[in-house]
Amino acid sequence: VSLFVGERSQGQHTPSEGNDNSESLINDDKKFARDLKEIFDDVRKKLEENYKLLKHEEKSWLKFVRRMLFTWHPDKNPGFEDKATEVVKFIQNEVERIEKGLPPDNDRSYSDFGNFREDFFRDCNDSAREQRYERHNYYQHFQRQRNQEDFEQNYDFQWNVPPSFKTNNLEAARLCLEVAKSHLKASKDNLNAGHNMVAAYMCRMVVEMCVKSVELTCTRTYTKTHDIKQIIVSLPEMEIKEDLLVAWRENVPNILKNYSDIFYKGLNRYTGEDPREFFQLHQGEIKEGIKQVDRDFVNICEDHLLKFENNC
Repeated sequence: VSLFVGERSQGQHTPSEGNDNSESLINDDKKFARDLKEIFDDVRKKLEENYKLLKHEEKSWLKFVRRMLFTWHPDKNPGFEDKATEVVKFIQNEVERIEKGLPPDNDRSYSDFGNFREDFFRDCNDSAREQRYERHNYYQHFQRQRNQEDFEQNYDFQWNVPPSFKTNNLEAARLCLEVAKSHLKASKDNLNAGHNMVAAYMCRMVVEMCVKSVELTCTRTYTKTHDIKQIIVSLPEMEIKEDLLVAWRENVPNILKNYSDIFYKGLNRYTGEDPREFFQLHQGEIKEGIKQVDRDFVNICEDHLLKFENNC
């Protein structure tokens, strides 16, 4: 404790004595009578002044910092624990900032409750932005549906509850596409490692995840089926629908089209055929299929999804 209260021998002089500020470091409840902003400003000033004097004397600087922390420590300030905790955190952050030579953060929110006010208004702003998009999107759907003759019949306005026009799930669509990209990489890696059956299976899953990503741009949930053609045909009329149908029909090798044939090749009934040998013989087709899937599914589905995301 003698280190913190400044016990020293007579005649001894340290650089910190020139700007000791001991009177402000005494454990006195009066120091908590000020608001946090005033306390922070005072603490920052003292830290910066002493660092200028002690930056070349590490031991003296660390001693001063420990003394500051000791003075404001919550355990040493009963009844003011919350406020003292904020000050201690501030001291630690300021010491790190000063030692790195960074400018002070003058935009910091000062409050007896930490950053509650700043966080509260940031959350409000984010929520307002999201609701603004929801309101605009709802208005567009409402106006479009209202012009149809069967509008009143299709939507029940009982209890004054407005109809919902949510038609997509872009977050899920993006997740599906990112999973497809990781599957594509896994397919390439397994092909290079000689695991041709796994490469074929992963490539087939890339196609499925890409198509379901597109499906989620026009519906809230995807279809739980492995039938790629069925999913594409069920999509509403849009430009990418025809592109996907053509790519599936003409560019995807037959060895990658049937989910069950890949997963259970030679296992549904015993034929003596080793599925590993079968896919080894068709390694060239798998390699070409991976290229086609990357170009005709991953890339065009990425462009399609970006159009929706950029309109948010």
